[in-house]
Amino acid sequence: MYARFDSVISTVILTLFLVVSSASSANTAGQGAAAEVAQRGDSYADLVSMFEEFRASGDATNSVGVPDYSAPAVAERYQVLQQFRERLAALDIDAWPIWQQVDYHLVRAEMNAVEFHHRVHKPWARDPGFYSIRGGDAGASIEAETF
Repeated sequence: MYARFDSVISTVILTLFLVVSSASSANTAGQGAAAEVAQRGDSYADLVSMFEEFRASGDATNSVGVPDYSAPAVAERYQVLQQFRERLAALDIDAWPIWQQVDYHLVRAEMNAVEFHHRVHKPWARDPGFYSIRGGDAGASIEAETF
């Protein structure tokens, strides 16, 4: 009876040893992958800083502080958008936690929406009211603080 009990305990101890050793080797491999990601610049912090740059790039104004929707300015913003989309696509997010991957896809969705706005919607070329709304005429009496 005790021989069988010793055999069961030996099996349990051996199994625990194998699980612990494989977990520590997986942790070491994970640290190596994290270091490789940090070297490539594929970190979540890179995504956040890229998104901040992307948001700031959309505020193109001319020399007097008025938004510039001339054809050359729009073409330049579209080219900048394409560069941001390429940088975003170059990020390797496979090792990121799910919540960070969700943020990546949200940034990608926003960039896709801006690309659609530039490629299809084009309100600066199709909507005469676009300029009056952007200029502050429509809704100038509404104060944002009241909402």
